[in-house]
Amino acid sequence: MSQIVKYKYVIAIIVVFLFSFFLRLNNVSFWKSESFSQMFYYDTKPLLTGWDGYYYARYAKELLNGEYKKIDDKRGAPEVVKRPSPPPLISVVGAGVAKILHTNIDKVAFYLPIVLGSLVVIPCFLWGRFLGSFWIGLSCALATVVSPRYFHRSQAGWFDTDILNVFFALFTFYLIALSIVEKRDRGYIFAALAGICFYLFHWWWTPSYTFLIPGLIVALIIGLLFYSFYPTLLKIIIILSFTVSPVAALLASVAIVFIYLKKVPYKKYVILLFSLLSLEFVLFSTGFSESANTLLSRLGMYGLREAKFAGFPNVLLSISEEKQMSFFKMFYNALGSDVLSVLSVIGIIGLLVYRFKRLFFLLPFFILGLGTFHLGIRFTIFLVPFLGMGLGFLIYLILTKLHKSYIKYIVAFCLTILFIIPSVKKDMHKLVSPSYSAPVAKGLSFLKEHSSKDACIFTWWDAGYFSQYWAERATFTDGGCQFGPKTYLIALSFSTDNPFLSAHIMRFMTEKGEKGVEIITKKFGIIKGMNLFKQVLSLPEDEAGLFLEEKGLKDWKDFFFPKATRPVYLVFTGDLPRKMYWIYYFGSWDFQNKEGSHHAMARFLCKGEEKLVCNDKITVEDGRIFYRRKYIPLERRIFLNLKERQIREEMFYKNSRFLFEGLKMPEGLTIGFLLEKPLLNTFLNRMFILHVYNRELFEPVYVSFPQVSIWKLRI
Repeated sequence: MSQIVKYKYVIAIIVVFLFSFFLRLNNVSFWKSESFSQMFYYDTKPLLTGWDGYYYARYAKELLNGEYKKIDDKRGAPEVVKRPSPPPLISVVGAGVAKILHTNIDKVAFYLPIVLGSLVVIPCFLWGRFLGSFWIGLSCALATVVSPRYFHRSQAGWFDTDILNVFFALFTFYLIALSIVEKRDRGYIFAALAGICFYLFHWWWTPSYTFLIPGLIVALIIGLLFYSFYPTLLKIIIILSFTVSPVAALLASVAIVFIYLKKVPYKKYVILLFSLLSLEFVLFSTGFSESANTLLSRLGMYGLREAKFAGFPNVLLSISEEKQMSFFKMFYNALGSDVLSVLSVIGIIGLLVYRFKRLFFLLPFFILGLGTFHLGIRFTIFLVPFLGMGLGFLIYLILTKLHKSYIKYIVAFCLTILFIIPSVKKDMHKLVSPSYSAPVAKGLSFLKEHSSKDACIFTWWDAGYFSQYWAERATFTDGGCQFGPKTYLIALSFSTDNPFLSAHIMRFMTEKGEKGVEIITKKFGIIKGMNLFKQVLSLPEDEAGLFLEEKGLKDWKDFFFPKATRPVYLVFTGDLPRKMYWIYYFGSWDFQNKEGSHHAMARFLCKGEEKLVCNDKITVEDGRIFYRRKYIPLERRIFLNLKERQIREEMFYKNSRFLFEGLKMPEGLTIGFLLEKPLLNTFLNRMFILHVYNRELFEPVYVSFPQVSIWKLRI
């Protein structure tokens, strides 16, 4: 028993890690079942659950194949995009594991998040020990690994930086705190380790620099208030040295050796301190610092793009991860229970009183968790460990009232299990699907085999990374290149009722890119320029030439209608109809009033003929649809038999703004769409859903409705 108590932290870390690992492995059994495997696996390879995962997976695959070069010709066509240097750490780790295990990157990217996401239990227990209670560490670890929000972002297939962000953040702040609290010379060793850990964190997740300065300021304040001044300041400079450059890290290491060997008297700390400060100033001012360059370049590029393309719609509005969350919903998402959320807040308040000096080191971490209110729901994962600590402190308080040891452990164990039950239930019953299914991967793989290497893919930005990975062809937008005019032009092409405008936009983007849009807006102004752009490209080329001649712009014809130098393929994916709410908003953007129009579309799986039963609870009959607990009258109902290529249309209520489209599949089922009237004649609806297209402008290449359809631009 004494041995168990002695090694309880090590034993607990192993047990909770294994619990987290197998909890996440549970989702894999669903994927491999007969019901899902055909959609979730392609060519025996598991698909990924997040959009950004394919960005890191592609780079990992390129590292394995020796194809990682400076210029990335797959992103942001036709502009030039540079690959990160050095390559993303997650890609480096993925490639290394794949090479060691002699397997493909698809399997590594699928299973690695289970392992790395479970490592967060280590810093959780270390913080529990630092705060003086085993139960704080245990509760923090369990609450984190079972949190519905963290579980979603550290499960199988989520090959994204989220899987280690919390680990690095907690571990870095732990080492910073340990270095300041430690009065012996080994505190300088902890400072160096904190700097190394932060450097790895920065390499893993570039925005992590937002942690560093606030964290060090807090550490400095604590050091000045409760500990010795000069050692605290020196430790902070050492931490900075290890994050700035190899030269600074080397000099800081030499300083640590001298300090540790008692070769530098205490009175000379000031000289060493200012020497390091001078070094930091020189490194930052000369641009030698990788961290400084990254920060300045990111801020500069963002500001430059905002200024250059001011007036275009803000794409961030449509990104669910960037959406803000209410106070109560945020806590509910973190722990899966309102009661637990309230208890955790009470526990945090108590912990602040009990261990204020030590918990205060985590203040920047806690503030970033609260960033959910302003930065997006993805930041909830930084709040979860804090809430877990609060629950653990409540357990600790209860144990202090009990005297018999065996009763203490029984009560603590029961309370801990009780705390995690709501989250575990949610985790066990939530099946997370891949971002895009196997038929989409199959279609893009077909395109890879049947298109030239210089081809461009025209699709919505969500499918950008996925298309680059499976088709190995360039895209115009993706998860990192979706800002500026390109997303607007893609949305306009999907939303317009003019197929010529859609086709001409594709050719213009391929040959002119963002620079072409910049030329138009600089010459004519954004309002007049974009109106002219739409007027000209809405016409057949010959008619557009006459129109420009009448406007005295004859010389602009070749600019608006450049000669084709590379093929373009239009890719529709099955998720686009439900995203029309935002696509149409961006596509209908009014540059003068700076707003668009929202119109929605929903998709169902239906059975029946005259009376349709969709998604087991929605009915369509007698010109009405029972949807969301009420009957909605339909303006019309359109049926398309894909096998016989016949369209049947029925009119009902003229004043209704809704209509229903049903596509009879060869298998006997019907794919149904409920949409608002303005979406009926949009390019996306007519071409992707109703299969009505201009044969002079497009030719079908690969059609697997409703998952994907691929078309080649003929002009």
